[in-house]
Amino acid sequence: MNKNQLALNLSKTSIQLLKKDSSKSWNVLGSVDPSSKNLEKDLVSLRNQAAALSTKKPIVDVLLPRELVLSQTIVIEDNFSIEHCKKVTAKRCGLNENELLIAVGDSSTRSTVPIAAISANSITESRNFVKRAGFRPERYLASSKISGFKKSPVFFNDNSSKRFIDLEGQTITRVLSIISFVLFAGFLISLTSTYLEYRSNNKPYNYLADSREFRNKNNLNSEPSLLGE
Repeated sequence: MNKNQLALNLSKTSIQLLKKDSSKSWNVLGSVDPSSKNLEKDLVSLRNQAAALSTKKPIVDVLLPRELVLSQTIVIEDNFSIEHCKKVTAKRCGLNENELLIAVGDSSTRSTVPIAAISANSITESRNFVKRAGFRPERYLASSKISGFKKSPVFFNDNSSKRFIDLEGQTITRVLSIISFVLFAGFLISLTSTYLEYRSNNKPYNYLADSREFRNKNNLNSEPSLLGE
């Protein structure tokens, strides 16, 4: 399963586990009540459900509550830049620029551009919550479409979730097991070969191991001297 096919939809009334279908729509697989006294236990069940479809620690998109997202329209100048949009939005929100994350939509006119913004603190709190629940958050995006955006705007992509190889996947686990077995077998063969070579190099001659053969060889070596007398 592709890692972006699962998501957690966070809201004040429910935390939903979603799965994307072939039509790119989200289907609800399960949900828990954020105010539940058994929230931690409920989240474990939700994670296990996701793990059955993905990996032990599922990678999910995080859908942020719509009420946390601010949407505005900004008048742009000739030298349009993301920095300008962020500066204007931060000023309107009464925040510093580093406290804000923005996404820029598709402009319908040459002089304005739609902006969606969220506080960096909201992203941090969402990340911590999702990680404590046993998931690996990846993209953080609005839970619903916003005017001026063809798709829900993505505010942040958590690089810590990106992996070139999923080490928890069943295929990778099998491959690693086979490689480990082959390496261990090669080690045993190498050890046996070394031991046999050592035995061969240090094995005493037969006549030294057999006293009778040792005496016979000595007698043969002594005969020429006796004849010479």
